[in-house]
Amino acid sequence: MTNIKKMKSSSNLNIQVIERRIEFLINEVNSFNPHYDQSITMLMRIISNYTTVGSNSGSRGVKKKNKNISKKALELKEISIDEEFHNLTINEHQLPLKDLWDWMIENKKKITVKKVLDKFFEYPFITVTKEENSSLNKIKKKKLSPEERYQICGIEIVKLKN
Repeated sequence: MTNIKKMKSSSNLNIQVIERRIEFLINEVNSFNPHYDQSITMLMRIISNYTTVGSNSGSRGVKKKNKNISKKALELKEISIDEEFHNLTINEHQLPLKDLWDWMIENKKKITVKKVLDKFFEYPFITVTKEENSSLNKIKKKKLSPEERYQICGIEIVKLKN
C-alpha cells in the first residue's frame, strides 16, 4: 500500500488538506524570495504529525500515538508515568526541518507534492530521550543523512507494532 493510500484510508486524515499544505510549501519555495520562518516550520510540523501518527495534536498527544521510538525512550516509557515520560522525551525529526526545507530549495525545479509527501513518510519523527536529542543537536550543523546522525549518536530506532 502506498503512503498516499495509507493516508486516504486513515479515518482522521483528509489527504486534500495535507496536499494543500504541501502546495503552500512548494509555492513558498518557488517564490521570488523564499523565506524559512515560523509559519513554514509550523506547517512542516503539522504535516509531519499527520504523516507520522495520522493526526495533528500537541507534543503529548503525538508521543502517545507515535510508533517510532528510540530504544532508550521505549525503556523509559516502560518504567515511567505519562507525565514523566513526556517531560523526559522529545519528538525529533530524523531529517531536521531546515534540512528538508533546504532539500526543497535545491530541488525546486522538479519538486512535487508527492515527492515532498514521500520525504515526510521516509523520515517520520522519532520519540527520543532529551539526552539523545542533545547528542543529535551537537552534530546538527554537519550535513549528515538521518541514518548517519542516529548511528553517530548510537540511537537505535524501534518500530512499535501497536
